Amino acid sequence: MCGICFVKRKDGTNANKQIKRLYFGQKDRGCEGYGFVNIDTMLHFRERFEHQILSDLSKNRGSEILFHHRHPTSTTNTKETAHPIYSGNNFTNKYYIVHNGVINNSFQLYKEHTERGLKYSTFIGIEGKEILRPIFNDSECLLMELGLYLEGKKQVIDTKGSVAFILLETNKKGVPLNLYYGRNYGSDLKFLHSDTEIIISSEGDGKDIDVHELNTYCYKTGEFSKKKLNFERGFATSYYDYDEDYNVTRISSYQSPIELPEEKKDFPPQKDYLKLLTDKELEEEKEEAEAEVETAGMVLLHTSERGEGDRLQQEKKEAEESLSKINEEITKRQKKKNKFLC
Repeated sequence: MCGICFVKRKDGTNANKQIKRLYFGQKDRGCEGYGFVNIDTMLHFRERFEHQILSDLSKNRGSEILFHHRHPTSTTNTKETAHPIYSGNNFTNKYYIVHNGVINNSFQLYKEHTERGLKYSTFIGIEGKEILRPIFNDSECLLMELGLYLEGKKQVIDTKGSVAFILLETNKKGVPLNLYYGRNYGSDLKFLHSDTEIIISSEGDGKDIDVHELNTYCYKTGEFSKKKLNFERGFATSYYDYDEDYNVTRISSYQSPIELPEEKKDFPPQKDYLKLLTDKELEEEKEEAEAEVETAGMVLLHTSERGEGDRLQQEKKEAEESLSKINEEITKRQKKKNKFLC
């Protein structure tokens, strides 16, 4: 279960406060991965921890914000797999999606999409000894299906699973064109339209959005429209769980394994990604990790709730472990350089 929020302040005032109110009102839907798009500036942020995304929000004033917080199911908590997920150059226009739900036929769709030449931005590796399984955020399948549908390359949406989503469409220059949203019986989504703002969220005030409809807000005209579009429900017996080395520990029996395209088979394991970085990139990773440790410690000092303190303590520990691995890699490289110089 994840949480999604969209706020548009009609008078141009800051939407940050409203986004935070919505988030804290539905926080139990997920607090392991965050992201938002400031639609005023089209700046895109994704973070692993709450204190990071709240810091990003406070620094980015915007009258229109698309926000997501997740409870990971298809991957662990990584920046690369957080929402909003961006379509890149896969389509004529640009798309950003936030999704609550689970796509049960994601492997089959991944195979179809990659055979079409579409590239997944959330792909972070492969798992399996006898049968290869791609590791990616299953929500990206819904992004691909919607992109293909909206640009006339498919007539139906072939996802099977629980769906509640908001999709922002812009042109190549980042100018907003349309906002799409919809759901099926598997996920909640509410809509509120007042004189001062437009709000779409998983929980809170507003009316439940009707199922199996593609709703559209046109930025040019300011008008809303909708049409029937089926999002097949599907059923899953379990989610995907991964250990710290990205090995699958629990797999849904609904899914069937697929062979990865040849070009994907040489992708290195995620745990070895530090070895692929240049010295400069590694130093940048170190600076970011040090900042995460420092920020987590500061937030922890100002937290009085016991449960929240325990969670922040875990986040600080993970940030420290990440920094330790980076320092180990830097030390290894330095030793190699010294040995060569000798």
